[in-house]
Amino acid sequence: MSMNQLQLPFDDLTREIIQHIRKLGGWGTRVNVSGFYDPDKGFWRKGVTDPGTPDVMAVVNGLFIGVEVKTGHDRLRPQQTTTKQAIEQAEGIFLVAKDIAQFRDDLRTILKNSRGDNP
Repeated sequence: MSMNQLQLPFDDLTREIIQHIRKLGGWGTRVNVSGFYDPDKGFWRKGVTDPGTPDVMAVVNGLFIGVEVKTGHDRLRPQQTTTKQAIEQAEGIFLVAKDIAQFRDDLRTILKNSRGDNP
């Protein structure tokens, strides 16, 4: 991240990533892996999503892209590294996004290399 690049909070960065994907004509959605609070029962219910699932799942130009959003000093956990390897083995793409400029650059490079496009 450059010194003049503002570090966005997680939710804002995630929203920017999805908006950028949609602007390119792709499909993208946020994946909630944390579970949820059940007010009727008075406790947290475990999520049903596999541990390590990327924060954003997308398809752009026919390519599956999993995006793990990391802010601050956050790093990939072992489960996320395992998921990254599985996605790449299945010929999908896994990106770690730390800021929106870096994400756009990484995605532009991937799309250019995959089809010769330059969005």
